[in-house]
Amino acid sequence: MNDKLESNFLNQYKTIKVIKENDNRKISIIQIKNKLYILKESKSFKNIDAQLLRNEAKALTKLRNYEYIPKIIYYKFDKNN
Repeated sequence: MNDKLESNFLNQYKTIKVIKENDNRKISIIQIKNKLYILKESKSFKNIDAQLLRNEAKALTKLRNYEYIPKIIYYKFDKNN
């Protein structure tokens, strides 16, 4: 994802409620414009966890046209998250 698109995404959401949080993960309900979404953040994970998350993101992206499948609108991997 390019920096401009990432910046737009990160600046336009508002956290409504944190559903679950521990040392490594945080799951929140967020709002972008008038829609609610789930934001899943993972921190300090091992390489195997990173690969599992990449696979999950790729699979969900491919299935985005099906009605009851969660839609991924943004995902990013960096050194720590």
